[in-house]
Amino acid sequence: MQQQALREERIEVIPKALSPPLGTPKAFISYRRGDAPHQAMDLHRAVADRLGDEQVFFDRLDILHGDNWREIVRAQLTAGDVVLALIGPQWLDELRCRLAEPADNVLRSKLATALAMGRRVIPLLLEGGTIAAGRDLPADLASLAGRQAAVLSRQSFQAG
Repeated sequence: MQQQALREERIEVIPKALSPPLGTPKAFISYRRGDAPHQAMDLHRAVADRLGDEQVFFDRLDILHGDNWREIVRAQLTAGDVVLALIGPQWLDELRCRLAEPADNVLRSKLATALAMGRRVIPLLLEGGTIAAGRDLPADLASLAGRQAAVLSRQSFQAG
């Protein structure tokens, strides 16, 4: 991905990019808990403030203990309009480490499912986060490399 294609976005601009022709979009936030948990929560708050809590799926808040998370994730992806994929500094390394374990790679499973369903997936690059070239990603994630990304910084999460 070319560096000049990336631009830093303020959080309040992201929901504008999500707006479908009719109605309020349903957003699904995808992230690695070990890579971007605080930014994911900040993103959830910002998007929920704009769209409403019921329009944002965030696993930590929306999957209860004992629920079958795979079924819930699939249902939410089916019902959703857009996936906001937070990509932090450890995202690519973690993906590469888990390539041999595709069934256990929750993040890969969510993104691959969303891409296969034809959902709009918006990569949100956090400080130090990068997307590999399509040829360096597994086949089920290769199209992620061709998607327009936004770069989010700490300032992106500040009001104003």
